[in-house]
Amino acid sequence: EIYHVASGTWKQVGSMATPRAFASIEPLPDGSILVAGGLGLHHTPLSSAEMFHGGNGTWSGIPAMHSAHAFAASTVLGSGRILVAGGLDTTDHPTAAAEVFDPSRGTWAAEGSMSQPRFFATAVTLPDGAAFVVGDGASADILDPASGTWSESAGMQTTRVMPSVTQLPNGDVLVAGGLAGTSMLGSADVYDAHTHSWRNAGLLPAPEMNASAVSFSNGEVLLAGGSTFSAVNGVALTPQQGVALFRPHIAFLGTAHVLPPQGTTPVSGLSFLGRVGNVLLTWQALLLALLLCGACGAVAVVLRYRRRWQHQSH
Repeated sequence: EIYHVASGTWKQVGSMATPRAFASIEPLPDGSILVAGGLGLHHTPLSSAEMFHGGNGTWSGIPAMHSAHAFAASTVLGSGRILVAGGLDTTDHPTAAAEVFDPSRGTWAAEGSMSQPRFFATAVTLPDGAAFVVGDGASADILDPASGTWSESAGMQTTRVMPSVTQLPNGDVLVAGGLAGTSMLGSADVYDAHTHSWRNAGLLPAPEMNASAVSFSNGEVLLAGGSTFSAVNGVALTPQQGVALFRPHIAFLGTAHVLPPQGTTPVSGLSFLGRVGNVLLTWQALLLALLLCGACGAVAVVLRYRRRWQHQSH
């Protein structure tokens, strides 16, 4: 379906040829949309790809990728080409392979391999045109599109699986929270796109993984929702309603979190919209709260796959 902002309505369009979930989806220069890979029926990683044409609401097939990529990282390169990297291959194991789709030719080309397999990572394009892939590790992989070569960045404070990854207006990249083994993370790092180095970005009000995030033009980032993880008596995922505001020169402030014990003082310096139960809300939190449904289902599938290939590797 397509959402029309002006009318505030949804319009149904044609269906894809292949059912797929957790695919890579990116816009093309001509306004069409590329959808590649993902999980097909019976949870099988896919190599096929399709293109959506917004003008007439139809889909068309395009050549398949060289290998399957489900839960892959993707981004639009400066040239308009689309990078798809990592994810799960046909063996249900994480892959380091990458490839690029050239919309002018309608073809895929292999783009080498990252320094390590990355599962459920995120990719962004840096100001210098390089592609930056982070997640499922302590470091990041950087692609130079001109030469087609990969290099590995220095490491963050810790390995992060399913962190929140957000590009700031100046091109830097905020990586917050996530999972390290079975431990939830409340720390955050920022990758400086100009000095190519990491710096500590403080602590979240509470550990979280897979939070939704939005970046504002002033450099602030609002993180909302996400989930916590427990491996006791099986995998337990608990949706979160907390919201944290990242300010580049202050780090994190809690803008919606469980209130401290009676008689203590919450984080100061913030304007709150009000209180819902034991949660403080800002207007940004209220707006984003409407968009947070469904994230935990995706996390459950990811963790199920992670347990499967970790078990197989032993």
